[in-house]
Amino acid sequence: MQNEGHSLKSLTEKFNPKYDRLTKTLSLIYKEEGFKSLWKGLSAGLQRQIVFCGLRVGCYPTIRDFIVGDSSPSLKNRITAGLITGAFGIIIASPCDVVKVKLQSQVRNSSNTNTYKGSLEAYNKIYKVEGILGFYSGLTPNILRCSIMNSAELASYDHIKSFLMTSFNLNSESKVLQIYCAVVASLIAVFFSSPLDVVKTRIMSVNILITVF
Repeated sequence: MQNEGHSLKSLTEKFNPKYDRLTKTLSLIYKEEGFKSLWKGLSAGLQRQIVFCGLRVGCYPTIRDFIVGDSSPSLKNRITAGLITGAFGIIIASPCDVVKVKLQSQVRNSSNTNTYKGSLEAYNKIYKVEGILGFYSGLTPNILRCSIMNSAELASYDHIKSFLMTSFNLNSESKVLQIYCAVVASLIAVFFSSPLDVVKTRIMSVNILITVF
């Protein structure tokens, strides 16, 4: 749905999206492309998550503690640490992200075949056609999106958990506390990162849309 608008609007000169609701989108993909297509880009998605999440989450405490030194971290310190680790993580994971988006957004061409059969072929073709810079398509909005998302998620989780522990004398190991903070932090992260997520997806998928149409 995120990359629906700019391809069909340019073709039909009117806004009549094919994918406009979750259930309708799932149904259309299943009918037109088969059940397996719902897992397009899974391998690249896993690669992206391992690299990006490993770096953004794993480096966050170290960067946060480095910023504050011996002091207690403030919300500003947590936001700064989240911005830094989010940006760093996605710069390293950008090739995986580009491949994931292109695998997920591709549709069958006139020969009824996919442009990319898998992640390895996608890496190879993108490099041959676009060069190394092809793996960093949409990097600027992606850095903004991921740094904001990471900062909103980790900083809010860290801050909310610390606030609740202090205010209500809660145990940091409480599963209820951890789940509650994680849910609230996830909602905050999605809200703040959604606009840039749409922009990033449109830019990354543009080459496939031009090729197909």
